[in-house]
Amino acid sequence: MLSELRKRKLAKRFNFYDVDGDGFLTKADWDRKARVLAQQRNLQPGTLEYENLQSIYNEEWERLKKFADINHDGRVSLDEWFEFIDSHITKEGWIRQLGKWVDLMFESIDTDRNDGIDLQEFKVFYMSETSDETLTEEVFAKLDLNSNGYIDKHEMFQHLQDFYESDDPEAPGNFLYGPYEY
Repeated sequence: MLSELRKRKLAKRFNFYDVDGDGFLTKADWDRKARVLAQQRNLQPGTLEYENLQSIYNEEWERLKKFADINHDGRVSLDEWFEFIDSHITKEGWIRQLGKWVDLMFESIDTDRNDGIDLQEFKVFYMSETSDETLTEEVFAKLDLNSNGYIDKHEMFQHLQDFYESDDPEAPGNFLYGPYEY
């Protein structure tokens, strides 16, 4: 069962995904998230990079819809989102799923393909998630656990795990999608 802290974190994440604010996650929300990130990265429609980014987001939407759209109406409500996360965290494949999310994040964010997200790459990602550029460096510093100037896959995995699983309000992963008011 999800704690109140985790529900608040997950609701914040849900609201980031719910681009149009209609209370449901839909393919249109995923398409818009991909377009915003593509714009932040200056990718043009029709290019291979743009199409690859769209493909990543389409794949993620299809996976979410398959497992979280309980009533099969083509959209995911906040309650379905909570149930999806709560039921999947306890399953054996959860750790593998987190690893897939890390790989997908790196595929869409790590533009120089050096297996590390630097501040500039993080800024592009962060600005596709929120419009508050002033906090980018502060958030990045919290996430760069070893202070080497990069967020590597191990750090990102830990942050995702903390975000979805931890009841520690000070866990660095809570900052992955920006400062929180949990």
